[in-house]
Amino acid sequence: VPFKVSEKTLPPLSAETISRIAALESGLFHVNIENEDYTITFREMKELNGIYVMLIPTSSYLGPIHQMVYYIIAGIIISIIVTTVMITLLVRTVTKPLNVLRNTMREVREGNLQASSTIKTNVPEINSLHKSYQAMIAQMSTLLHELKDTILDLERTGGDLMTSSENTLESSHQLVSAINTVRAGAEQTASSSEE
Repeated sequence: VPFKVSEKTLPPLSAETISRIAALESGLFHVNIENEDYTITFREMKELNGIYVMLIPTSSYLGPIHQMVYYIIAGIIISIIVTTVMITLLVRTVTKPLNVLRNTMREVREGNLQASSTIKTNVPEINSLHKSYQAMIAQMSTLLHELKDTILDLERTGGDLMTSSENTLESSHQLVSAINTVRAGAEQTASSSEE
């Protein structure tokens, strides 16, 4: 027996559904009536001398839940996109300066000891690494310049030593020649003395 408010809007219940309600006297189940899902909840009430039944279209209370699910899924997708973008930017702020430093080290390996280009980053570890690298390159450049100066000094000194040894060799030849002359003179003096 429907209430007067809803007697024109209620869908017809099958005899099977009514007998199921009467058999259980209290409970809840779902039924499809005229291609629409309904939730039926019922309870025996002594005051009414019968069973009080509520017939609710499932879409009426699950609609907002489905809409909330769509909002949650949209929120998750937006969060994943924002997180991916932020992580990508964060990783680039770390990897880009390291790539610049690696390329500079490759140039150093090939003999180009120019100071590396400036690295723009807010990561203190990378800034420290860059400063240490620049200090190392400056030290290596200084050592190479000192080594070149030493080599030039050695070349000059080697040239001076060569000239000096040539002079010494020439003096030795003159000395040997003088000794030979003295020996020849001594031999002549000895033979003259014998005569």
